[in-house]
Amino acid sequence: MVGMELRAKRISDEELESDPAAGLLTEASEEAQKVARNKGSTHRAVYRRLAAPRVLDDNPEKLATRK
Repeated sequence: MVGMELRAKRISDEELESDPAAGLLTEASEEAQKVARNKGSTHRAVYRRLAAPRVLDDNPEKLATRK
């Protein structure tokens, strides 16, 4: 979307392969087991949340009216 900044970054497949918990996403969760019973396919998309940017405002009038 135009004007929207990203708040998350996708974790690479290489990083996921080194994480022992990542394999459980497509095998051990209830949803993964349901997909397996229905002979469906699973796909992983794992993201790391980024810190929200800080807003700096030096206007004392605005700061005084904030709650």
